[in-house]
Formats: sequence, C-alpha cells, structure tokens
Amino acid sequence: MLFTSQALPTIFVHNKTKSAINNLYFTYEGYRSDDPVIKKLESSKIDSVCMYSKGYCGTKSLIMYYYDNNKNKHKYTIFDRLGFDYISNIMIEILSLEDDGSFKIKVDAD
Repeated sequence: MLFTSQALPTIFVHNKTKSAINNLYFTYEGYRSDDPVIKKLESSKIDSVCMYSKGYCGTKSLIMYYYDNNKNKHKYTIFDRLGFDYISNIMIEILSLEDDGSFKIKVDAD
C-alpha cells in the first residue's frame, strides 16, 4: 500500500527586523488541522514551514498570523486564492515591526 503526504507549499520566512519573532502561525481558510508554527525566528534568520493540503480541494486563502506582546492578533493574507495543487515556494520577508505591533511584509513566490 502506498501512502502519500502532500506538503504544498513550503513557506520561507526571513526576519529582517532587529528583534526575534515568536510564534508565527500559518493556516488555510477553513483548515481543520493544527496550524504549522515557527516557534522562534531570530533577527536576520530564515526558517520554513510546510502546509499540508491532503484532503483539501479548490482554492483557499493562505494566512499568516501571530499575537503581539499585548495579545492582539495580527493576520496577513499571504495569498487570497491559493490552489490545493500549488507546488512552488513562497518567501515572506518581514521588513519591520510597526508601532502598533503589526509587521510590514513582502511576499514573493517562485
């Protein structure tokens, strides 16, 4: 019996801020599994997570979110309509941490 797991896409996050970022979560709209997380991303470092799409079809929004020091949730739509069969990498650059706790980000895809 052949078992397959789909890990689509791989999301790379580059922290270009001057401080570490904790607990960056990723999810699809309507995702029913545990959200993948980057626990700690040091300044000037790159880390990655994979989004599993097994059992999902159609298009969904890909969302990154985190909670700031005041427990406010900041949510970013990385792709508004990402197909379940998307196989390219996604690079998210966190350019700065704003005064309100939000990030200024840039998104590129292969």
